[in-house]
Amino acid sequence: MRAFCLCLVLSSLTACQVTRTVAGQVSPQLRTAGHSQGFAVSTTSIWRQRMDPAATVRFRASDGRWGDWLSAFDLRVDEHGAWVKRTVSNGELADEIRITGLAEDLSDTIEKTRPLVATVTRDGGTWILTGPRSEMVTWAHALELAIAHRVRGEQPCATIDVCTRSQQDSSALYHLRVTRRGDPLGTWQLVSKEQGRSAPVTGHRIDKLLNDQHETLVGYDWNAITDVQIKNVSGPRTLAAVLGTSAVAVVFLPVALVLRAGSTSSGSGSSGSSGASGAGRPLSGGGELGLTRTKGEWEPRLASHASLDARPLFTTGARVRSIIRVTAAVDATAATNADFFASGVIARVRIMEMLEIGGGVRQSFTHIDSTTRRSTSAVFQLGLHLPLDASGHVAFAFGVENGSGGAIARDVRLPWGPRFQSGRWLVSLQPATPSYLRMNNVDKGRWSFNIGGEVGLSF
Repeated sequence: MRAFCLCLVLSSLTACQVTRTVAGQVSPQLRTAGHSQGFAVSTTSIWRQRMDPAATVRFRASDGRWGDWLSAFDLRVDEHGAWVKRTVSNGELADEIRITGLAEDLSDTIEKTRPLVATVTRDGGTWILTGPRSEMVTWAHALELAIAHRVRGEQPCATIDVCTRSQQDSSALYHLRVTRRGDPLGTWQLVSKEQGRSAPVTGHRIDKLLNDQHETLVGYDWNAITDVQIKNVSGPRTLAAVLGTSAVAVVFLPVALVLRAGSTSSGSGSSGSSGASGAGRPLSGGGELGLTRTKGEWEPRLASHASLDARPLFTTGARVRSIIRVTAAVDATAATNADFFASGVIARVRIMEMLEIGGGVRQSFTHIDSTTRRSTSAVFQLGLHLPLDASGHVAFAFGVENGSGGAIARDVRLPWGPRFQSGRWLVSLQPATPSYLRMNNVDKGRWSFNIGGEVGLSF
């Protein structure tokens, strides 16, 4: 029983996934925010694919590059594109840095610290520093450091490398930022093509301007996307994997028990060196568990001001239910030998739309030795809920149940069968549930099959 429960938990953690490409243009459903539940989209195969908060999605550009895999749980959409939140520093947003109030005798430090891929222009009393975002923060810090050395009466740095390697950097920056309050730096302003300009900042607050972090949106424009791939759990594949694993376990379990018994008897007097040789062995051979995410070649771009208010693809309720969903059901079952009938109320928590844990109370009627007995028993359940279709209306549910109470010493069941869902309502059929029943007044129980079903509601 413990092994079976462990198999259910492991199956939920190692569910098989399937990746399919959306057919034709980007589905209008993917462009629409506020879905209260998952939905199915057509793909280039004969199978449709389910899109829900547990899915991941990626987009491809016209030149064939794929972007990062994005969680549908975090995905936000609007008429312009698909976006996710990212934490970035202000400096990483800047395409341009505007500096005013910089003394003329310090202006040559701008050119001396300029990266080769950047440019410097001047508009009246404003210096405009323009370049790739990957270079702008480095340039800004190198410029500040060069000005700090100049203010201390030292020679300005010739290159960024020389600046960063100077042993006097810390003292020079302290003198500039603390003693001089950053006054020689003038006024700085960051400019982003997509998200506009920051407020002008002077003096010692410039370093904070460059390094402060905040959340913004990044993603991909719909008009630049040519293909969409969706990855999600496959109920049929997971079911096949569970059945296959169970079959292998049934075949090899007796062999493993025999080998274990032999090793125990022969190794009782050993020093245990064989166990020590395996201690500290890294998992997966190299210590990595394979959890790293492959980064896409198509880099996401910053969302424009118009897209900063993009709404989540799924509502808060849908996202919460994708993590934990509460269900309640009324069930009724009868044994095939017609002397045992039970009905009850069961509440379950469905985790990640797959693993179910629950319990409840059941009223049982048994007719043994010409006596009808009524018992109230407590029930514990553990099982899996595996959707079989992309729409999520049909699923396969199975698990293990243990109950006892009243005249019943042990009531163990292995329920299985199809489950049908429509909105919040669900109906489960259990055509042939293997069951073990033992009464308190007997030493030996019996096996039988129960036929039944349940009607429930999910919240």
